[in-house]
Amino acid sequence: MEQKNIVILGGGFAGIRTALDLGSLCHKRGMNCDIAVVDKMREHLFTPLLYEIATGLLEERGHSADSALQKGACLSFDECLVKAKKAGVRFVHAEVTGVDASSRIVKCASGDSMPFDHLVIALGSEVNDYGIAGIAKNAVMMKSLAGAEYIRRRISEFVTGSDREFNIIIGGAGATGVETSAELANFFQSRVYKTKPALAAPHITLVEAQDDILSSFKPSLRKIARERLHQLGIEILVNTNIVEAREGSVVIKSVGALLNKQIDLLIWAGGIKAPDFLKNFGVALTEKGFIDVDENLRVIGSENIWALGDCASVRNRPAPALAQAAVSQAGAVAKNIASALAGEKPSAFAPKRKKWNVVIPLGGKFAVADVNGFVFSGILAYALSKFIGFWYIIRILPFFGAVSVWLRGAIVYAKND
Repeated sequence: MEQKNIVILGGGFAGIRTALDLGSLCHKRGMNCDIAVVDKMREHLFTPLLYEIATGLLEERGHSADSALQKGACLSFDECLVKAKKAGVRFVHAEVTGVDASSRIVKCASGDSMPFDHLVIALGSEVNDYGIAGIAKNAVMMKSLAGAEYIRRRISEFVTGSDREFNIIIGGAGATGVETSAELANFFQSRVYKTKPALAAPHITLVEAQDDILSSFKPSLRKIARERLHQLGIEILVNTNIVEAREGSVVIKSVGALLNKQIDLLIWAGGIKAPDFLKNFGVALTEKGFIDVDENLRVIGSENIWALGDCASVRNRPAPALAQAAVSQAGAVAKNIASALAGEKPSAFAPKRKKWNVVIPLGGKFAVADVNGFVFSGILAYALSKFIGFWYIIRILPFFGAVSVWLRGAIVYAKND
């Protein structure tokens, strides 16, 4: 069989899992395929652990602490794909700038190009600042390793050299904003004050434009989360908008009144949007800029381009921006590409779950969970969050490698809890 080139753009959960599943299918069916996973970074970033990096090991200064924190959240692509090499799967370190769909070529910033027979776009999402003045310049985003490390440095500066109140505002009370605020507050209560009892308590404010935190979740889950945040001393402002971010202050609007608040750190967790660079790919996009795909996860108007994960909008098959949804879609894309290579018809993506389970860590050994419609909290939900972390890692690493990474991270991050 003539070699077929499959290019997968993006090394998140969706991209890696697609490569692993497709490599396995092609190997079993005797297909000659070169499967290239392309990413501008050299490591997969396990984003659910960013808040751990932001609050971790402040008392251990230097590169050794940085390394210990990163090992649990940064996974080498070569390590992720090692068992799939025999199936023709490889990693390519490159920044993609565009796609020529008619010529079947992926363009890279280096000037190189990559030909493809099938293309998979799994490039995730970007933080949505909603065009609010100053957010891009003056806020740190909880979306990258650099952002988490910046938060850690700012907190370290406060802990080691300040005797005044430290004001933190977190914009957006979805899961990311709520998790981050809870972990920051718990970190100060459970760790910092044990060694520095005279340190002034930071003032943490969670700002949300809608009328409640975690607005897309069940009322019972929201109630537990609100009570936990109040217990941690976090101020919650709902029906409140950040209208401008300045250096050292933010302007907020609440009940029609504008108020200027002095701050030391602004963390933005206001939601996601489609990456702007998708406009350079020449593929069908929705009004909001996401890639428009059919029920088979194939891009509308294309026979050989597929998209999944946060960057895709699936017609009649909506899925949340969760790793478990991306993993489910990855299996479907892999099967459909293998079918296309064999001259068979693709199958519609059928989510295994009508309701997606969710666990939200809320500082210390406390979390809240919604599993199959049952909401519970406390240490049991916390234990479930650790198990889910292992479930994620084992989906992209060989078993023993996953166990090693998970244990290594658990030992380090447990110190924060």
